[in-house]
Amino acid sequence: MKLKEYLIKIRMDPDEFAVKCNLGIASVYRYLNGKPARLKTARAIEKFTNFEVSVEELLGINDEK
Repeated sequence: MKLKEYLIKIRMDPDEFAVKCNLGIASVYRYLNGKPARLKTARAIEKFTNFEVSVEELLGINDEK
């Protein structure tokens, strides 16, 4: 699942997500716009989202276009 879809599903705005994940707000917006995350960050997001958003998705490995 893409991060954007996840945030819609749980009804959380990107700013709140950034705070809860201890990430920079600008970073979260970059990920929402398709920029790859660093591996450590991707793993943290994957864990926070209970593996609904995968590391591969955040790294752009399984990028379906």
